[in-house]
Amino acid sequence: MKKPHRYLSLVYPQSGWRLSDVREVGLGKNKKKRRARLYLGKIGFFTLILHRVFQENQVSRVCVKLEPSGRIYVVFLVEESEVGERSSEEPKRAVGVDLGVTRLATLSDGRFLENPRPLERSLERIRVLQRTLSRKKFLSGNWLKAKRRLAKEHEHVGDFRRDLFFKIGVLLALEYDVLVLEDLNVQGLIQRGVTKKRRRLRLHDSSFSELRGCWSGSF
Repeated sequence: MKKPHRYLSLVYPQSGWRLSDVREVGLGKNKKKRRARLYLGKIGFFTLILHRVFQENQVSRVCVKLEPSGRIYVVFLVEESEVGERSSEEPKRAVGVDLGVTRLATLSDGRFLENPRPLERSLERIRVLQRTLSRKKFLSGNWLKAKRRLAKEHEHVGDFRRDLFFKIGVLLALEYDVLVLEDLNVQGLIQRGVTKKRRRLRLHDSSFSELRGCWSGSF
């Protein structure tokens, strides 16, 4: 059971919401986004940045989520009437990927990607923010502010990691037709090398399950 101060979420069916004033806006050199106004029943209007193009009549559900950091995300569940068929051609280019803690990914063609370890790099700041939070009175105004700062730091780490995974996945998909990932022995990785505590931290920092999810969407 989640605590009330963790996050809030709402779900709207095909009614109770509407989009208006959809337009393109510039966000710098050669960068454009679509901005819109979203009305949610009994709540009011919000300004959104849309990351996908869709038709309103295709939306079957709208999910609104308030993160601990204070960010609000809106997810539109869209029903597609037609799904493109997969190509019947045999895949021509395949690559195997060896995942690891020091080198995040080593390709069978010899190239590799070093593990940037975003969590480990932010660990000292996270610890400072955690100590600051522990000294505040639970659910007080200062406690909520400190918790929001800590949540933003964790969110920054997750955003960096997710952005890296998606970008690498897209690059691999452009170059190869098939991606083969190894089945990891996580317990074996914990036992090797540095202390177990540090190894667990680096495994968490690598987030192999999230990496698999991001890359599977590219192939």
